[in-house]
Amino acid sequence: MNNIKSVIIIVLTLSISSTSFCKNIYATDFFHIDIITNDATKTKLEQIEKIKIKSLISILDKILTTEYMNYLIKKNQHQKYLGSLVQNIIIENELITNEKYIADIKINFNKKDIIYFLRNSKLNYTDIYSEPILVLSSYNKEFITYGLSEKNIFYDIDKLILEFENELLDIKIPDLNPNDRFIISYKNIINNDISSLSTIANKYNVNDILIINIKKINNDELNIKVDHYSNQTAKVLFVGVFNLYDPNELHSNIISNLGDWWKKNHLIDNNIINLVTCSINSHNYSDLIDIKDKIENLSQFKSIKTMVISYNNNIEKIEFYGDYSIFAESLLLNNIEIITNDKCSIRTIQ
Repeated sequence: MNNIKSVIIIVLTLSISSTSFCKNIYATDFFHIDIITNDATKTKLEQIEKIKIKSLISILDKILTTEYMNYLIKKNQHQKYLGSLVQNIIIENELITNEKYIADIKINFNKKDIIYFLRNSKLNYTDIYSEPILVLSSYNKEFITYGLSEKNIFYDIDKLILEFENELLDIKIPDLNPNDRFIISYKNIINNDISSLSTIANKYNVNDILIINIKKINNDELNIKVDHYSNQTAKVLFVGVFNLYDPNELHSNIISNLGDWWKKNHLIDNNIINLVTCSINSHNYSDLIDIKDKIENLSQFKSIKTMVISYNNNIEKIEFYGDYSIFAESLLLNNIEIITNDKCSIRTIQ
């Protein structure tokens, strides 16, 4: 990697991975308001404006790299277009008294308007979730070593869940039991033993493993080395190495780097417009409509035009933003496969 900050690769999922692909990254949360005030109307309007900003920032933070996010905040462009991006405002459990304003407020945004805003601002983004990736870690502390153990400071499950809650990365944590430690020992982790990595990958049914080796140097300084193993190529590639001076920032620092790495390698480039002409191989008319709806709902979608109408085999011209590989990956996440050999074809994955 060019940048030490982009130090980490693909990533992780707990047992929640099966549902993470269903998450709507453009969805927002309710904010509970309970404020002492003598002017409920004014307070309500002020809080709605604050929640608009917080909610939009929470979405943009998921899909923009740190670099783009800092640029956007510095330019303050998001607030300029804030009103035009709001789809609706939901207020529940509202209670107004002479001294208080209480309510649960949720701001919904229009996904297409957000994407248009980013394109207009010349900011690339990604809303592609990773597939489940297993994370193995070793920890060396003053001649005491831990591998797949709860004593390893990396395996603080609560912190991992909290930090990854709003990320595009799907993490898978090993069981940290004797059987896992038998499959891949501390020594095998630090030596990137291919046989052990393959066995543990097969056990957890993953194609990729992220290997995070943590070593305490002195006082609170940690050295963190990251490698990536692919079960498809049976190879380990060096990703990066960096030092950390505050152990309390271990998880947030690693996860921030992981998030940026993923986004940078899956950016939808708004400056690139691609075109494919494909036959849509559908089972029936309903399947054809479903496939086209899913294509049109992709954030990188630009246009679709029917060229030839044929029984269960329409030929469509599809325009989209960004690289073909990113488009194909987005389709796969929606259970649609695109194949470009001699001819391009699209179909639902059974």
